[in-house]
Amino acid sequence: PELDAITAAPGVLLSAGGGPEEFRADLSLAFDAGASGFRAGRAVWLEAFAAYPDVTEVEARLRSAAVPYLRALSAMAGAARPWTAHRRFGGTPALEGGGQGWHRRYGA
Repeated sequence: PELDAITAAPGVLLSAGGGPEEFRADLSLAFDAGASGFRAGRAVWLEAFAAYPDVTEVEARLRSAAVPYLRALSAMAGAARPWTAHRRFGGTPALEGGGQGWHRRYGA
């Protein structure tokens, strides 16, 4: 909560190369502290790519481990605070120049 209190915008957690279980634990803490989401790369696919250059095995590992893991992280994100709830937006963000007919004014 303290970190969220001093930030000017909603935050997301990056996997930063951590392992899957470490990232899952970090994500739980981040959501409790007010994070609005996550971005994950290596935490999801790194172990599957250990089978490279056997592309068939990489694909099998992605299906059997990476996809279920990413689904679990996505389910955890249900506890994340929506970015629109951050004090910067007050729950009602507005796009400058938005609204009806915005596409006619765009680039004018």
